[in-house]
Amino acid sequence: MDSKQELFRIFLDLGTTQLHIDSRRLGVIVPDSCKDQKHLVLEYGYNLVIPIPDLTIGPECVIATLSFDRQPVRTKVPWTAVYAITTTNGCGRLFEEAVPADLEVTKHHSMSEQEAPVSKPQRHLQLVK
Repeated sequence: MDSKQELFRIFLDLGTTQLHIDSRRLGVIVPDSCKDQKHLVLEYGYNLVIPIPDLTIGPECVIATLSFDRQPVRTKVPWTAVYAITTTNGCGRLFEEAVPADLEVTKHHSMSEQEAPVSKPQRHLQLVK
């Protein structure tokens, strides 16, 4: 897989997709209440209950109006802030080089790091190798 952008597009075609981001990174625009989170999960999809009217997937970032407590907020997520992309059906990829140093990641040794599925995280991500 060449890029986070490519993978995100593929996953979106399959259904609801989450970007796991470090909202503290430069260029991230999210509500003030989410700005200092090392693990913020943002949900995207073409058929969400609250639709995204303006999803733009570019080479540098994702821009979209997302719903936070049913309030629309224009967000911007640079790819540099994304460290995992997952789907609601359990598929995903962890970009280990982008994981914040202060975030706990548990590794398993059954698959290659490049193709590792990511479990749906609660407070940490799990890399399966």
